[in-house]
Amino acid sequence: MGKLQDRKTELVERIQKVRSKKILDAVEQALSGEVEPELTDEEYAEMLEIRRRYDKGEAKGSTWPEVKKRLLRDLRS
Repeated sequence: MGKLQDRKTELVERIQKVRSKKILDAVEQALSGEVEPELTDEEYAEMLEIRRRYDKGEAKGSTWPEVKKRLLRDLRS
């Protein structure tokens, strides 16, 4: 079997062992594409404001290597 098929088989086996309705509901939502973000209205508004500032060039983004370097540095201090 290929890697993708192996992963599918493993997931099916894991799902069959699940006893929590909450977990099964989450899996079903993820598979159906119906996952709703769990943001409050304030968090969503803040996210939109950050994006607006970024799109206008008022905020600088970071590449993943820059973020990773910063996080590792912060963990060490």
